[in-house]
Amino acid sequence: MVFQNEGIGVMLNFLEQAGFFSLVLPFLFLLVLVYALLKKSKMFEDKKINLYTAIVIGLMGALANASCISSMMAWFGLFAGVFLVVLILLGLFIAKESNLYKVIMVYLIDASFIAIIYQSQTACRIVPWVFWTIAIVLTVGKTIYLLATWSGKKENKKSLRPEKPEPAGVD
Repeated sequence: MVFQNEGIGVMLNFLEQAGFFSLVLPFLFLLVLVYALLKKSKMFEDKKINLYTAIVIGLMGALANASCISSMMAWFGLFAGVFLVVLILLGLFIAKESNLYKVIMVYLIDASFIAIIYQSQTACRIVPWVFWTIAIVLTVGKTIYLLATWSGKKENKKSLRPEKPEPAGVD
């Protein structure tokens, strides 16, 4: 480190020695992520249960393998940026209510998740056959789900011209 014995370098070195970057930051990341997902999904109505669950999962994840979480956080940031760019481009060319938009979003999320796990394989000590099993099950499962819930109906598109009202009293 360039400033190892001066001001900020001493502070950063102290934080690194104390485990701030390898334990505290991954814990906070997991805590915020899990709490936000639980709150958004409304799985538990009580905020305390959401918080306690997020704390437990955050501690388990941070203490289990800090290098795995650190590796995933870096790739998560990259794919979040790519995801936002694709989301903006999709919003420009495809209507949000269309089935195509939903299908692209589902596969984009799956592809990001699979890529994050693939890039973090060595840090997380994931055996390759386990990774490929997860990837195949995710992709096939989402495809089956989409095919099962696909309405098959054409989307209702509103005409630009208003419909002519029928005259009153005419049967």
